Amino acid sequence: SAHMMGDTKEETKFLPFVEDNLGKPMKQKSKNVLKIGVILWAVVIISWLSWLTIISTGSRSEKTSSETILEKIIEEKMVKLDKMVDEIKEFNSNGNTTDLRKSRSVASAEVISNIVEGGGQLVKGMNKMINVFLKPMQSAVDALEAKILEIQNMIDDLTKEEKEKIPKSLALLMVIKRDLLLTRESLVTLAADTMKRVKSLVRVVSKFGPRTKKIGIRVKDMLKKFSKILSRSTTALQSATTEYKGMSDKLIEVVANLKYFGTSVKKQADAKEASYEQWVKDTRAAVYGGCAGSVGLAILTFGILSPSIPLCYAIAAPILETKIAEYKAEIERLKLISSQGSKEALELSKKAKKDKDYITEEMILIKRWQTQVELVSDTFQPVFEEEETLLQRINLDGKPEIIEMLCDLSSVCKMYIEHKYHYDVISIGVAKTTIPAQHQLCKDFKCPVSTPNNKNPNTIAKLSLGNFEIFGSIGDSLSAGAQYVDDEVDVFEDYDSEYVSNDLDLDLEEKKLVSFVSGASPNLVHQSSLYNILLHFSKNLVGGSSGSNQPGEHGPSAGLNFATVGATIRDAGKQANMLVDGVNEIPGSEKRWKLITFQFGVQDLCSAPAIEEWLVYVASSLQTLKDKLRKTVVIMIVPFDVTSLLRTECSKVRSRDCDWIKPNDHCRSLVRNNAKAIEDILNGLAQQFRSLDFGVEVMPALKNFRVDTSVSDDCLHPDDHHNSKIGKNLWNNLVSPAAERKSYYGDDLEIICPQDPSGFLPLTQPVDKVNYIGPGQPSSKSVDIERLSITNDEKSNDYIQIRFKNQGDKECTTQELNNDSKLKGKRAHKFPYDFVKNCFFEPEDKVQFRLETRRARGKTAYDKLCLTSVKLILSRVTFIAKQRTCAEGNGEWITMKADPSICG
Repeated sequence: SAHMMGDTKEETKFLPFVEDNLGKPMKQKSKNVLKIGVILWAVVIISWLSWLTIISTGSRSEKTSSETILEKIIEEKMVKLDKMVDEIKEFNSNGNTTDLRKSRSVASAEVISNIVEGGGQLVKGMNKMINVFLKPMQSAVDALEAKILEIQNMIDDLTKEEKEKIPKSLALLMVIKRDLLLTRESLVTLAADTMKRVKSLVRVVSKFGPRTKKIGIRVKDMLKKFSKILSRSTTALQSATTEYKGMSDKLIEVVANLKYFGTSVKKQADAKEASYEQWVKDTRAAVYGGCAGSVGLAILTFGILSPSIPLCYAIAAPILETKIAEYKAEIERLKLISSQGSKEALELSKKAKKDKDYITEEMILIKRWQTQVELVSDTFQPVFEEEETLLQRINLDGKPEIIEMLCDLSSVCKMYIEHKYHYDVISIGVAKTTIPAQHQLCKDFKCPVSTPNNKNPNTIAKLSLGNFEIFGSIGDSLSAGAQYVDDEVDVFEDYDSEYVSNDLDLDLEEKKLVSFVSGASPNLVHQSSLYNILLHFSKNLVGGSSGSNQPGEHGPSAGLNFATVGATIRDAGKQANMLVDGVNEIPGSEKRWKLITFQFGVQDLCSAPAIEEWLVYVASSLQTLKDKLRKTVVIMIVPFDVTSLLRTECSKVRSRDCDWIKPNDHCRSLVRNNAKAIEDILNGLAQQFRSLDFGVEVMPALKNFRVDTSVSDDCLHPDDHHNSKIGKNLWNNLVSPAAERKSYYGDDLEIICPQDPSGFLPLTQPVDKVNYIGPGQPSSKSVDIERLSITNDEKSNDYIQIRFKNQGDKECTTQELNNDSKLKGKRAHKFPYDFVKNCFFEPEDKVQFRLETRRARGKTAYDKLCLTSVKLILSRVTFIAKQRTCAEGNGEWITMKADPSICG
């Protein structure tokens, strides 16, 4: 049975192919049926394959209209963008502002006008902005648009409105970028111009003092230009505010659209991927179900299994799997492109959001700028309209207030320029604007402070700024801050007629609050002094001056400043003792470091040389300070050039301390020689007195100082502004090495910050084994200055001296005059100042001299000596005797005639 079944199955399996089991009629019929079955089956397969192709590829014919719309939008945007680039290039090359105004959607005509007025530099850089900044952005936008177009063609669920939003947003973003760039650069140019104008005006205003009578043509021209730029600022800032608001609103729309696109595209791609598995399952079922259906059809129709059934599966399987693979690859590609597009869209959205935030900050700064422009314009409007002068406005509002207001305008412009570089996207490809320097009065004092490396050092080598705790001063009217009481020109008077001075009705006052050494003004930039700057680094510092006093008086407000009007080097010792007493009243002063200033020489230099006198008194005062004040640094200030007092613009009445000097070349040379002598004395004594715990520094801060006569005719009593400049110089000297110290009074003078505030000061260290130059032992640097001149007509080998005395029997005697046998010859002989000791006679003294001789060693008799003239040359007077006098031993007293200096 099993055998028979096997045979039956085997026979059935190959029945169609065994001709021996069939008759010929049956065979022919079978062939016809088979042909019909194959044809029917082929129709089914072809229909199924067509359906398979359709469901695999999707209805792409539906995309035609969307593609056309998108292409049209992109084409329009690109034409518009190219046109804009060409127009700006044409503006750059031709300078044709009219064409730009016609085509521009960037900013109003006022801003473009500001670009042109602000001008050349911005216009020259326009081409670079377009080529370097805008074109790369255009390329990036185009690349993103290409991705968007491809994505939109692959996703059916995006509506027509959604497809149009993105290209429009990208085009809008491009326009906003362009608007932002041009508007921003125009305002930067305006801000830089404003800062320059403000700096010039602050420089002028800061110099005005109580003796300023008029303003010159240059200042009037400066005010006109300042008026114009304020007017430009008002118009441009209003226009920019409107434009920035429009940009901000547009960016809100752009950000929303880009965010929507970035998220929705990704969702669409994810949805496609999620439906992929189900699509494959359904498609395979349908395809392979078609083959199965054709098997059923063949059996149903012919009662037999068609020989093409295996062929159905063989044909369908490769086609189906290929389509599945293609569809899968298409989804992967869609995911990749969608991911890239989504990422770039979201990144662009973030940048657009950043631009919006940036514009918001810009609008805040512009509002501050507008407010300051309005304030300055309102303040200066009467000046611009010539209802009042600049001097009158300063008199009404106050110089510090005017300067502060101008500085605020400069600072807000500086903040605006700096804001540009907070965001790199704004500055790509655009040359960075160099921010104009502000006037030093507009800058905050930002020198860092730190704790000294050594809390209480024992030597000057380890001394830091923070170690000083006591400050003191001795000196003349300069250190006292002397100025005339109520010394102010009435700026509401007409000075076209000859100005009548009221100098004789005024009294001097010591305004030590503004003294360049000890002034304790809280504003150390506007009113600088050595004390108030040092106070920034040493909070425990005492001794500064907080008020004023009458000359010669010393109240609590003077602090430890004992300088006074009319003081000379002779007064140095007295002031040094007063300072020592004041310091010793401070508890623990012996353990605390002290900084003391020494400044004399105004009246001393307005005289003939008094080298020995200066040497004696300076040495004596230094000795007092060294003996009684340990842990001390003394700053000895080189005198200023008093020949500046001889300028014709200087009031002689106000410089009456030196008004007797004749303004000729000889006298000027004499005064400069005196100054050189004092400087030599200071340097020599500093070297002698310097020790490990007693520093002595010679500083040139005053050396090149002279009052600016364009704003003051009082060349002897510096006003507040000049005192502040001296204070800055003195501070800069203190924190600079000796070789780098200078005297500089340019408009750009600034306070130097020490490189290391906790580091050691660059003080000059003591030299080993230095011989002290005491009284009567002058330095050899100035020995060529003539002090005594005699003429003899009888020669002598004796020891010879000359004794002088005045009506009060105050005497001085020369050294031995014949030690080199000079008087063996009959002629005129000159002797330097150190041959006559301690001769301090005044011009009004009645002076006599007597010739005194002693026999030469080994001689039994005198040599008779006769003199025909004797001349004693002192500070402000020369005493002369021209009668013949002889002596063998002590001669007679001969009266001398006083001859005031040829310089006065």
